[in-house]
Amino acid sequence: MTLAVVRSIGAPPRLETAQEYEDFEQELVDQFLLAGLGAGLADTSIEEDRRAVFEFVRFLGRPVWTAGPEDADRFLTDQRKVRKLGHGTVQRKAWTLAQFFDFLIVRYQGDVHALTGHVLVQRIDDFNRPAKNEYGTPRIPPAEAEVDQLFAGWRESLGQARKFLPAARDYMVARSRSIRSQASAGTSWAAITSTGSSSSTAMVPRTRGSGSFPPEVGGMRSALAWAGA
Repeated sequence: MTLAVVRSIGAPPRLETAQEYEDFEQELVDQFLLAGLGAGLADTSIEEDRRAVFEFVRFLGRPVWTAGPEDADRFLTDQRKVRKLGHGTVQRKAWTLAQFFDFLIVRYQGDVHALTGHVLVQRIDDFNRPAKNEYGTPRIPPAEAEVDQLFAGWRESLGQARKFLPAARDYMVARSRSIRSQASAGTSWAAITSTGSSSSTAMVPRTRGSGSFPPEVGGMRSALAWAGA
């Protein structure tokens, strides 16, 4: 009896081109962010996680599965010594990266090893993980105008995205959750899964007992009108 590597059903059989490697890396990040949405994280937290992960990927300059703890050391040092960021900011980024690699190890270890030959390890370990002394402090939610400004800037940046459809999908999922949080308690969620992608599940609000949007979700109407343009 032999042991086989456990892989996801929707994983590609092999990666051959540079584009396929980039798409696979993008898919890993998308799945991490969607998991955060499923866990009920706030929209601002999801956007902070997204920025932190992509900032690390750009700093690394190569596929994220090739990173080691020493790369995390260099990244966190650059954040503190070169960019002069505050302790709390660096701490949040470090914890986001720790969660990201925990996610990859638990859900995609088999896929990453089979497709790339790399074995994933936790890059944020006990030696470079920032102290926890600032965790547990309350966070003040942003004002509605600040949330609108965030999504307006995000939407304007979609035209420069390397892969428009995944970027637009992330935007619509985050925007729909933001609008839903402002809607009345009489809305429920319906999962809509588009064909052709194992990770393209978005959530849109629907009034109980009808197929129409509640009147207070005016932002959803404009968001869906933009998506259909």
